[in-house]
Amino acid sequence: MVLRYGEMCPLVARNAENANDWLPDVLTFARYSLMETAIIAINLSEYEKSFYVDLNKLHQLFSQTLNDNTVIVTSSLLPAKN
Repeated sequence: MVLRYGEMCPLVARNAENANDWLPDVLTFARYSLMETAIIAINLSEYEKSFYVDLNKLHQLFSQTLNDNTVIVTSSLLPAKN
């Protein structure tokens, strides 16, 4: 439901080796509602990329709407690398 009806927050993919570099060919954004959040990262290049998603913008957004006793559970849908 969050992918269909949630609000959108653009995010930034940062280079895993150098956090000052952002990757313009990795599309990252979050869709969120009061009940759930989905963070999506899409590699638009033809090469494998190592990166992390900078969540500062999402953190600022949540700090305005969530109180201090909110419980957040995270999970990944990607298989673990061997």
